[in-house]
Amino acid sequence: MSELDHYLAQIREITFECSINRQTLRSSINAFKGDEQIFNWPETTLKSFEQIHGLSRVLMLCPDKLATALAINEENIENETGIFLTQLVVKLLIFYSSQKFQRENQEVSDSILDTIEQISIFESKLEERNREEGKLAAATLFRQIDPYLCACQIYVKFLHSEVIKIQRDPARAIQTEDFSRTIEIIRDTPSLQSEFNTLISEEEE
Repeated sequence: MSELDHYLAQIREITFECSINRQTLRSSINAFKGDEQIFNWPETTLKSFEQIHGLSRVLMLCPDKLATALAINEENIENETGIFLTQLVVKLLIFYSSQKFQRENQEVSDSILDTIEQISIFESKLEERNREEGKLAAATLFRQIDPYLCACQIYVKFLHSEVIKIQRDPARAIQTEDFSRTIEIIRDTPSLQSEFNTLISEEEE
């Protein structure tokens, strides 16, 4: 029985390193692009489920909310920029980055705060009523959060349940095939950038 089980899954130009520490019943997720680490969630536990599952659900709202905000913005309605839609997302993200969750996993909360910061850049383009710059800001946001969503899905659909199994049976061996499920999970995770692009294309037709 090893103290630490880990696996690398490379897809979408991002390498995810997933680990489970049997002694502390903690899991971790590192994401790399080439040799550069783009984020690290080193201390996810069973208690992290509410925050990470909540984050995944909020991230999946982003393509529709941002595309609709741009469409409303394009209407040039006085005193209506579409920001109210992005603020719905921001309020949910603020909840999942609150002090309650920071105590459990500061690194996940930091990723959420980075997302809020990028949304604020998109909102500034809405205020300027600059559609093209808004699309560029959205593209930057989705490049940032697509890997977050993959990490959320790896935790929610794999690591969380594996840690529960180890908690019940510390001698349980994790097979390579078990960890390789992460590749399927990542493949099945929707690309937020692609969803946004599809919505924008339909609206511009």
